Amino acid sequence: MILIVIVLAAAVLLWFYGDAVYESHRRTRDNHPLVFSITGINTKHIDDRDAWIRHFRRQIVLAVLLFITVLLAISFQ
Repeated sequence: MILIVIVLAAAVLLWFYGDAVYESHRRTRDNHPLVFSITGINTKHIDDRDAWIRHFRRQIVLAVLLFITVLLAISFQ
């Protein structure tokens, strides 16, 4: 149960700090293009701030749902 609370808390923090994550990502693209080209996380919408943040938040929701699904599958075995 504590693991679920930790994951949900981390997801909420990432949800609210999506703007800061975007700015960090954009600075990495501008200052370190090689690192950015290697990682390439969320490169599709990097020039559109709102689209990037929406996409990032969707990924957070999907990651939390996947985590809870796997946790439930393990607990019912």
